[in-house]
Amino acid sequence: MTKRILVALDPDADTPVATRHAIDVAQRHDAVVTGLVIVEARHVETESSGGTLSSVYHTTSLLKSLTSEAQERARALLGTFEEVAEDAGVAYEKRVRQGMPSRRIIDEMTYHDLLVMGETPHYLYGQPGQQTKTLARVVRDTLAPTFIVRENREPPIERFVVAFDGGPSAARTLHTFAQLHPFGTDADVTLLHVHDDLPNASERLLKRAQEYLRAHGFASETTSVEGPAPHEAITECVEDTDSDVVVAGARSVSRLHRFTFGSNTAPLLEDCPAGLFLHH
Repeated sequence: MTKRILVALDPDADTPVATRHAIDVAQRHDAVVTGLVIVEARHVETESSGGTLSSVYHTTSLLKSLTSEAQERARALLGTFEEVAEDAGVAYEKRVRQGMPSRRIIDEMTYHDLLVMGETPHYLYGQPGQQTKTLARVVRDTLAPTFIVRENREPPIERFVVAFDGGPSAARTLHTFAQLHPFGTDADVTLLHVHDDLPNASERLLKRAQEYLRAHGFASETTSVEGPAPHEAITECVEDTDSDVVVAGARSVSRLHRFTFGSNTAPLLEDCPAGLFLHH
């Protein structure tokens, strides 16, 4: 089960959707949602020029130390989060942390089961349009899975594609997803494997994965595809099934990690219309 959810809050347009998804998961599992705001050191006032800062301030203490601009934005993000959580009737906590966004998120995930965040996390209040590598670092290094939401995909999650290649990353992701079942077990599931002219082996692989999901309460259909690049096959399957989420290993044999986090905005993150549930 999923009992503790972390949602990363920033000024981008997809944060409200991420919050609603986190709350939807919390309602399914009677879980606690933590809203996390991260600020850079340059937005924190120190008492002396040589002062040092700890990344483990209590929320109220750190809020008092912020510059007026950062304080206003942090309070607004936390206030909106609190209002939505209160209206939904879910248990929640609020956190403000200072430092490198990816590091602070990874630290917080030591005590959470699932991270929910938007597809364009910036966390740079002075530069809201700047692209960062936060997303890739978090997915790569955090202990628990990451759910990257799309701005135009509202909860609930009703259909998802599990991209499975049999490798260690895909297997760990399958296990974690089945055991946490963050979106429940009654959604429509498509198990997808992309192979190179090995249809029989592909069918056997999918059958074993299907049996594993069935043991955890999921009913699923299987799809074996030959030939195209994995990210193309995944995107096509999502479009054919009108799925809301792709479940995939971020370091899979099919090189999903490279496809997802290339040197520029990479194909799967850029072209796939569904949210991404990723684990390593």
